[in-house]
Amino acid sequence: GVGFVINALSDNSNRAYTDVGTVAKKANLKLAESGSVLHNFEKKGRLAVNSALEEDDLIELALENDVDDVEAGEPDPEGMRSDGEDVKTVAWVAPTDLGAMQ
Repeated sequence: GVGFVINALSDNSNRAYTDVGTVAKKANLKLAESGSVLHNFEKKGRLAVNSALEEDDLIELALENDVDDVEAGEPDPEGMRSDGEDVKTVAWVAPTDLGAMQ
């Protein structure tokens, strides 16, 4: 099977869980217990940068800002994220390091 994590912001967590369960049931999917697949995933923060930067430049910026780990990525203009034409580089960091890298 395939595991995925759904993060939902709601004022009523029971209703959100029920709504997600309804959609999953209609799609013939099976919901696992809460937290049962989290060990397969890693949280990452994503920065879309309007300048073309090499990975070495990102690493230098990260070191200047006390960020331990940074990865360079490609923009996704036609995919799920719909990066605009202005986005030239994507940087992946720990969510706690997003503020330091901005």
